[in-house]
Amino acid sequence: MKLPIVKIAELTGIHRDTVSKRLADVPFEAGKKGAKLYSSEDALAETYKTDSLEAARAEQARTAAQLNKIRAEDLRKTRIPISIVLQVHDEILQAIAATLKAAGANS
Repeated sequence: MKLPIVKIAELTGIHRDTVSKRLADVPFEAGKKGAKLYSSEDALAETYKTDSLEAARAEQARTAAQLNKIRAEDLRKTRIPISIVLQVHDEILQAIAATLKAAGANS
């Protein structure tokens, strides 16, 4: 599969400029609008190429930490604040209590 630098950066979580630097010596095909299309196998091998196992593990840990940070930010944006949940819960309970009182008074 042939991929442009932007897609490789998106899939790996590595900045586009970094991917571009790492792929400087990798052969490519010309794509639409001057895009450089790289073999996914060659591009990923070169993108994740490291000098040692420790360096690879450190890079993996750094990437995982960045991903966790992004996930936490997304979660914070989608969570309803607990104060709002408690307020709505209280309002619902008060409405139920008022309905029960009214039904008891009519009996």
